[in-house]
Amino acid sequence: MAHQDEQANLTYLSDINVEVVTEMGRLKMPLSDTKKMQVGSVIKLEKLAGEAFDIHINKAPFGEGEIVVVSNTMACRITRLKTPIEYQEDQQ
Repeated sequence: MAHQDEQANLTYLSDINVEVVTEMGRLKMPLSDTKKMQVGSVIKLEKLAGEAFDIHINKAPFGEGEIVVVSNTMACRITRLKTPIEYQEDQQ
């Protein structure tokens, strides 16, 4: 019965929104270079094509993913989840 009570007490969490961010890479560049950017400009990232990218939930590391196309829409396929130990190490 205690397990059912716990399940019932957590049902309210299903309506809570969380922020999910997929990060393909980061780059530091001089402001002078950003001022030159225009439509069609290419920003080179430090990650290689096909390399996994990071997934964060509420700014906390969650896992890794890859880009896929689903019905002509870009999406993220989760390829790896952080273990509890990795999560704790990232928080320190």
